[in-house]
Amino acid sequence: ANVFIDTKSGNYGSIRVEGGTHEGYAIRDDWVFMSSTVDYSGIYNDTDNEWCALFYRNDRVELRHNGTETFRTHSGGAHVRAISGSGVDGTLYLGSSGNGYIRNDAGTASYITNNLDELYIYSAENSHTYLYHNANWRMRTEDGGILVRANNQYDGVIYLGTNQHALISNDEGSYVKLTTGSNENFIYG
Repeated sequence: ANVFIDTKSGNYGSIRVEGGTHEGYAIRDDWVFMSSTVDYSGIYNDTDNEWCALFYRNDRVELRHNGTETFRTHSGGAHVRAISGSGVDGTLYLGSSGNGYIRNDAGTASYITNNLDELYIYSAENSHTYLYHNANWRMRTEDGGILVRANNQYDGVIYLGTNQHALISNDEGSYVKLTTGSNENFIYG
């Protein structure tokens, strides 16, 4: 095929390259910025013969890890995709160290963890959503509301106010009480 470099005919750029199946610019024959048609272009790892990034005209952008698509934009946001065989549909790592993450396991659950791999929020598919504190769930959704669970002498505690002075608590089978900041029982029954 005839390959040539010419002056640009579009609105931007300095030169135009045409010819061959994939036109583009090779850097030391290691990396190539190229296009096959008007429909897409990308950055190609010519050493390992795999795409690293693909840019589709008026459509999506795909980022790849070791040749496999792991991130894709679309009109409503972005998809994080799993590498085949990982058992996870997608993971979005948080922070420069990537210790915390948001993960989705299709058919099972979605969850958010911290740098110690402790859960913050866990949402089981078609079931409960849990809110965790110090690696223990403290609140979960139910069909009729929420369930609050404590780790002290009460079965459940909801603290009121910034300083948590007032609280609503219960001891299953014994009582439910609303206590003021002065530790006085406002309602007990």
